[in-house]
Amino acid sequence: MKNIIILGAVAVILFSLSAGLSIWLNSPKATEEPKKEAKEKDKPKKSVDETPDDGRPIVRPNPATNPDEATKLAAQLKEQQDALKAREARLEAKQKQLEIVLLDIRAERDQMEKLRRELSNELKLLTAKATELEKKASDIAEQQAALAKGNIELTKGRAEIEKEEAKNILKMASQFDSMAADSAAMILKSMADSGKIETAVKILSQMKDRQAAQVLAAMPDATLAAQLLEKMKTLKRPATSTTTPGN
Repeated sequence: MKNIIILGAVAVILFSLSAGLSIWLNSPKATEEPKKEAKEKDKPKKSVDETPDDGRPIVRPNPATNPDEATKLAAQLKEQQDALKAREARLEAKQKQLEIVLLDIRAERDQMEKLRRELSNELKLLTAKATELEKKASDIAEQQAALAKGNIELTKGRAEIEKEEAKNILKMASQFDSMAADSAAMILKSMADSGKIETAVKILSQMKDRQAAQVLAAMPDATLAAQLLEKMKTLKRPATSTTTPGN
């Protein structure tokens, strides 16, 4: 923009000079000068050494500027002015192009800023979701640890219960071994009828083989006796049964 202002100022100056020169050339003084020179030619020439009556030396006037040279100078000034105008036009066109490029750059920058904000928001959402998922994973891990601990405790408790139950079964089997076969059969039948058939089977499996056979033979319900015998076959007898008292 500064270069354009300078070029404009130079153009104005040159235009002013051209206009002034044209006015000066077209003034009456310029037309009177040839007439004056013609009159001077008609007068008798004086020698160089001639002096006027008052004794002062003669001062000859300078010849007027050649009109061809003035016209040429004006043409040169006009060409320079046209060149300056053309250059100014090119600079203005270039400036417009630069402004268009600047607008494009600003539009792209705005688009990139918008995209950056969108990516930033998406990143925040993803970070929040990742944090939430990590928290859920941590909670699940804690729950799994609690469940594992509970399973261990449950298994341990179940083992304790089974161990205690085995002791009770051994104790009850020892008592049934000392009973009469018909009395033991009635008690086991009552247990089976009340839904404790598995307990009855465990007791029979821990009894002495002879006593168990006698109890099954004394069972008033042959079907129940067969059912108890069948379950005894599939029941794994603990190794502790070999140490049953009375064997």
